[in-house]
This record gives sequence, C-alpha cells and structure tokens, in this order.
Amino acid sequence: MKMGWELLAKKYILIVLILFFTTLLSQLSFPKYDFIQYWSSAQLLDKGINPYIEENIGAIEITVRDFGGVIRMWNPPFIFLLIYPLKFFSNYNLIESLWVLLSIITYIVCAFLLIRKYIGEKCLNYFLLLCMIIFVFPPLWAMLHMAQIGFVLLFAATSYLLLRDQKKYFLAGFLLSISLIKPHSFYLLYLFSFASDIKCKNFKAIFGFTTGLFCLFGSSLIIEPNGWSWYFEAMASPPVYFKTTTLGSFLMDIFGFEYKFLRFLPMLICIPLCLFVLTKNLNEQVVRAITIAIIPLSQLTTPYGWPADQLAMLPAIIYLLSFVISDESLNTAKIKIRLTFFILLNLLGYVCVSTRSYDELVWYTALISFVSFAPIRKSYTHCKMSAILLA
Repeated sequence: MKMGWELLAKKYILIVLILFFTTLLSQLSFPKYDFIQYWSSAQLLDKGINPYIEENIGAIEITVRDFGGVIRMWNPPFIFLLIYPLKFFSNYNLIESLWVLLSIITYIVCAFLLIRKYIGEKCLNYFLLLCMIIFVFPPLWAMLHMAQIGFVLLFAATSYLLLRDQKKYFLAGFLLSISLIKPHSFYLLYLFSFASDIKCKNFKAIFGFTTGLFCLFGSSLIIEPNGWSWYFEAMASPPVYFKTTTLGSFLMDIFGFEYKFLRFLPMLICIPLCLFVLTKNLNEQVVRAITIAIIPLSQLTTPYGWPADQLAMLPAIIYLLSFVISDESLNTAKIKIRLTFFILLNLLGYVCVSTRSYDELVWYTALISFVSFAPIRKSYTHCKMSAILLA
C-alpha cells in the first residue's frame, strides 16, 4: 500500500510540475479581470471608503489596469477577512501572481486528496487519464483566466466532505463557513446537509458552521463597521442582467431578461424537492452520495454564478469517477473509454471558457449535475442488497 502511494506521488509531482510551469507561462496572456476588484476593495477598506460604489472602486482600478469598464464588488462582507490582507501589497502584479500561484496549489492539493480518498490506489492504472480530466476541467481555466476566488470554494467543499467522512463534524462545518463569501453557490448543500444532521440529532457540523459564520461576521464589522449597510445598499439593484452559467440565466436568455423571476425559478423548485427527499428514510451511505451530488445541482440552479465558482464541482466528478473505475462489470478498456469521454467533455467546456462564452457553458454544468446523481442510485441499490442479505 505504501509503495503504491509513493509511486503515485512521484508520478503526480512530475506531471504537476510540467503543468504548473505551463500554466504560469500561459498566465501572461490572461486578462485576470476579477482579482483587481479584490485588491482594489482592500485598498478602499483600508481607507474606510465604500468598495461597493462603482465610482470608488473604478478610481482605484484604473490606476492599475484599464479593462474598459469597472469590475464591481458584489460579494457580501464575509469576504473582507480574506481580501483585507491584500492592502499590504502595493505591487499589484506581484500579488496577482501570488494569488494565481495560491489558487493552483490549492486546486492541486484538493484534487490529490479527493483522488486518494475516493479512488485510492486504483487510480494508478488510469493516472494519465485522470490527470487530463482534472487539468482540462473548464472551471479551473475560468478561475485562472479571471484570477477568481473559486479555489476558496473548492477548499471549503473538499474540507467539508473529507472531514465529515472522518467524523470531524465541527471542523468540517467551520471550514464550510468559508463558502459564505458566495453563499448562493452552496444553498442546497447547506439545506440538505444541515437538515439531515438535525434529523439525526447531530449538531456538531451546524455548530461549527455557525461559529465560522460569527467569526466572519465579527471580522467584517471590525474591518469596516459600515460594510453591511453598504452591501445592502448595493444589492438594492442586484446584477440580474449578467449572463452566467446558471439555469435561471439560461431561461432569462430564452424568454427575456425582463422576466427577472426566471433567474430564481430553478432555486424555488429545488428547495421543496430537497425537503421532500429529506422526508425519506435514507441511510448514511446514501446521504453521503446525495451530499456530494447536490453541489453541482446547487451550482446549476443558483440565481447567480460564474464558471470559476463551479470549481467546487470537482469532488462530485472525482466521486463519480470512483464508481466508474470500481465498476466490476467493466473491463479496463471500457473504463478508459468512459474516462476519455470525460476528457472530451472537458475539452468542449474549455472551448467555451477560452472564448469567454461563459453563458454557453450551462450545458456542461447541467450535464455534470445530471451524471453526478448516478452514484446515489448505485449507493441505494448496494445498501438495499446488503439489507436483504443481512435479513
């Protein structure tokens, strides 16, 4: 077992180094729009100036780089704790490069931990194919193109799922609270997971999440006492006009952007469906499968989201691949064909990202959401058969 993981580590490190430097070189031509809003907001917060006002943040951004428009801040003040340290870096190009470096390292570490947990040593037989799936993952390149904060969402999702499996519920909930920088992206995960915990009378994860929430809320007030009032003033006119990779945005694009309720319709349908599922008697294995699969569905049906946010779908994809690789009805050739199919899907998604056709990527999000539910059926069938045999 130990030798197998040593071999995996050597292979992984070699490929990571090659892709790592290739990625860094390719960054030279990427516009990296979104990071400038984080850095500019930190400079404004340091001076006690409202970062949610377009004129304020635009005045800072134009001194660094001109994108032909203002990149506004829409994240809630929960994000203040994460971006405030950026005020200490006056060299914008340096901190931007360090931000990209941190995002790459976080992605690589999360991918490695997820593969090790869900696939195990069987990944050695399909190592190159799995690496191609992981490194052609469209949300990864969207994050790198925009220098977005999606890696934080991936870290939160990965930490939560892995720590729950280790029964470290408080720490799992505490780290999940980091995702509150974009709470709409995980709304179904919050609802299903915490409602399941309440049903099982396990409140440790909820307590951890609540503790993290108060830490983020308290730190936001310390950094800027007026932050929340500024945020709610900005949200009086929310950015519902953006075309994004969500089902609601897709519906608005078809029927007209004047029908704003369409952006929220998928979410309003999914919430009661999620509550209905919770009324069923589900065992721990099925609950685990649903908890993982519900992340892509949450990303698809949220009213607002970008491809970089969907980096958090990686655990669901790797979990799904673990079922493909461990399927005893498939020989090696058939498994490789299925893995190759995932590579082709990712390549098609990458085309949308590279041409900045983000709204057209909704097909990819929808497909991943659909196939992510396959492990639920297999887990349910397996548990049902086990119950019959035990009886």
